Amino acid sequence: MKKLFTSVFLFLVLVSAQAADTPEQIRSNATKTTRELAQKLGFNEQEYIKVKAYTLEKLIAVKQVNEMYANDAEMRTKKLQAIEEEYHKNVVAVLSPKQTESFMALVKT
Repeated sequence: MKKLFTSVFLFLVLVSAQAADTPEQIRSNATKTTRELAQKLGFNEQEYIKVKAYTLEKLIAVKQVNEMYANDAEMRTKKLQAIEEEYHKNVVAVLSPKQTESFMALVKT
C-alpha cells in the first residue's frame, strides 16, 4: 500500500513539476500548496513562511531531478523519494505535535 501511494504521489509530483516550467509557475504552485496546507493544518504566519520556503525548495529540486534524470526512471524515483522525505522532515520540524499528526495523516491518504 505504501509503495502504491508513493508511486502515485511521485507521479503527481512529476506531472505538476513538468507543468511548472517557469520560476513564476513554480512560485505560484508553492504558494497554492502552502495555502492548502495552511487551511488544513492551521498555520501561523511564521509556520506559513517556513513551509512555503520548504515547498518552493522541493518544487525546484523536483524540476531539476526531472530534467537531470529524464532518461533514468529508477534514479529519478530514488532522488524524488529523497526530496520528499527531506521535505516531510523539514515541515514536521516546523509544526506542533497536533499539526504533525494531521500532516502525516494527509500524507498517508
